[in-house]
Amino acid sequence: MSTSRLFSVLDKALPDEKIIQDFSDRIWNDKELNGTYVELNNEWKFIPDNAPLDIVTKALFKEYFEIPFGTYKVMVAIGGNYKSGTWIFDSKILFCNALS
Repeated sequence: MSTSRLFSVLDKALPDEKIIQDFSDRIWNDKELNGTYVELNNEWKFIPDNAPLDIVTKALFKEYFEIPFGTYKVMVAIGGNYKSGTWIFDSKILFCNALS
């Protein structure tokens, strides 16, 4: 099976919209704050509830045992991303790895 076909199957099994919704539900659970705080390197960063979420990577796992960590892993650029060097991009707020 070609790589493009595998990616197509992955996108059907794990649509980006589902990832964004799952991620949003986890980090923005208190609507009164208009955002949330996360700790990063002993500092608290505020993430507004309208911050863009850019999916950087996603992977779907086949589980052979019942594992409570979830079946997919993603890296999300919170706040969106930008090119910070010739070949490097960065997140506007922070990167986050998540399992679901």
